Amino acid sequence: VWLVKNNGNSPWNSATYLGMDINGHLKPVPECDCKVPKLLPGESGEVSVRLSLPSKIGEYKTPFFFLCYDGKRFGHRLWATMLIVKPKSIDAPVNEVVSKADVKYSSAESIPKVHAKHASGLNGLSSHFIKDINFPDNIRVAPGQAIKKSWSLKNNGSLPWLSGTRLVSIAGSTFGHNATTVLTSKVEVGAQRNVSVDIVAPLEAGSHTARFQLVNPQGKKFGHKVWVTINVSRTQ
Repeated sequence: VWLVKNNGNSPWNSATYLGMDINGHLKPVPECDCKVPKLLPGESGEVSVRLSLPSKIGEYKTPFFFLCYDGKRFGHRLWATMLIVKPKSIDAPVNEVVSKADVKYSSAESIPKVHAKHASGLNGLSSHFIKDINFPDNIRVAPGQAIKKSWSLKNNGSLPWLSGTRLVSIAGSTFGHNATTVLTSKVEVGAQRNVSVDIVAPLEAGSHTARFQLVNPQGKKFGHKVWVTINVSRTQ
């Protein structure tokens, strides 16, 4: 299961389907084996696919999946990594499936912008993007406008986020390079937290993006990358 958002301009209707990349060829996944939500622009939903797990112990990776319309794929690739292990006390293998994606959103536009990588919540520190609280992408702002951008994030890992965990600017930002915020309390596994950062819009007109990621007190980055894209305009 992958959580996706329609950040394009067109709705996803019954003609939207899930395709699987087989040796460079896009093959539709039978409707009985997958679920693709009908989403209006701005809405989020779950894309799911039924997988047959290997019988042999080992680590496996599925083919890449794509959302498709009218024979053409859109958005970013989705996949899952499967780890088949055999516990000492049980004969049957135990299966762990980790769904992954290149993105936090999939777009109904033909060439969407690059979005966040999905981090596994099965081992160690992880965070999962839930939603933007304010300032949706491509919002128009004034030059030099102060912005307090907020995201809702979930601790989907196996360790708590400790006090002192920070949200920091990362590569790919065109503004907000020195912006940061510090979590002053622990976030337990499974809990959600709204995380905010204060940034100032550039003086130059045009599109600008500030990208961020959580980092633990020891300096290790983890989880989804989040960002805000703004359009600076002198006429609001």
